[in-house]
Amino acid sequence: MQGDTPDSGRALSPDQNEWDLTVDYRPAADFLENLWLRVRVGENELESERTREEFRIIVNYSIPF
Repeated sequence: MQGDTPDSGRALSPDQNEWDLTVDYRPAADFLENLWLRVRVGENELESERTREEFRIIVNYSIPF
């Protein structure tokens, strides 16, 4: 994703470039049927600022009531 914004005036803000990646995995084994793993990676580069990187590992497990 790329965003270009005005360089002056009331709407002044830095331009930015961003990319994101999400990978989901649900194991096929019966005993792990309620398990779900998600890995997310992203990078956001703002004009005239540092690049921000984000990395997440999310583990979900459903427990039936």
